[in-house]
Amino acid sequence: MSDFTPAFSKELKWNVGENTYAKSNPNNKFTKRLGLFIPLESIKELKEYIDAKVADPDSVKSTKVWNSETQDAEPVNGIWLSGNGMSGEYGDFGSINPRALDDKPF
Repeated sequence: MSDFTPAFSKELKWNVGENTYAKSNPNNKFTKRLGLFIPLESIKELKEYIDAKVADPDSVKSTKVWNSETQDAEPVNGIWLSGNGMSGEYGDFGSINPRALDDKPF
């Protein structure tokens, strides 16, 4: 038996597939698109999880994100929300349901 306690009552779903809008614009270099589905039952739990991670200095990390105004990557602080996935016939897909913080499940 696993001692894993999920943070959300319903896991989040993600997928990566072809960007159909990129086909209509040959200059669009973004040939893939990411989708994230959050069940209504998990929205409040996700917010509480994010708030708790932000309040924990050990969870805040630094990385670079793209700044469209300066056309350059810039360092910012934030948190990582990770999940598991696999490749399938229509692209990559998976779920996100991290371990509950302090064993406080949904």
